[in-house]
Amino acid sequence: MRHLPRSFFLSGFLKKAYAGITGRKAATINPERIKTSGGETVEQEKLQEILERYAKIRDTGGQELIVALLREIQDAEGYIPDSLHAQAARAMQVSPAVITALIKRIPGFKSAPSKYAITVCTGPRCAAKGSREILRAFETILHIRAGQATSDGLISLETQNCFKKCGSAPNVRCGHTIYTSFSPDQAAYLIAKLRDRQPDRNT
Repeated sequence: MRHLPRSFFLSGFLKKAYAGITGRKAATINPERIKTSGGETVEQEKLQEILERYAKIRDTGGQELIVALLREIQDAEGYIPDSLHAQAARAMQVSPAVITALIKRIPGFKSAPSKYAITVCTGPRCAAKGSREILRAFETILHIRAGQATSDGLISLETQNCFKKCGSAPNVRCGHTIYTSFSPDQAAYLIAKLRDRQPDRNT
């Protein structure tokens, strides 16, 4: 039997809660797209509907509800632009720093559009083992900074505070694979493998 993702049931619950509070269904989505202040494109009315819906029920949940909001934004746009952090924060009445921290801490969130996301752990243990040098190696090879994507949209580079794999630091994640005891000279190999679309495996 196929297991549906937890977000499927949570989304249904939130829609029912929204309808119960407002007495109406969510607004019809208009396909019009606009440019955000950061240059990204997003469906304005769809984004507004998502933000308003969560603002209505923000007192019914804590961090889990914020994470659900961020997942809906990413599902709509494919990633979470930096320019939307403040809007999400206003909707949930939290600091933009809280939004940014959750995006960096929780696996799966992307700050830039790409097919593959490389995430470097920058937690204390990984930092002590050289994760900053690893990050610089990726930035140098890809000609981007953390939070950005390559011009061809193939690879984005992210950082995260901890993977909970401190015993095998330093760690790098790509997709669902965590590469343990990673070194800066392995950065070029991983990038070449992604560009060649080879099967991902831990080495």
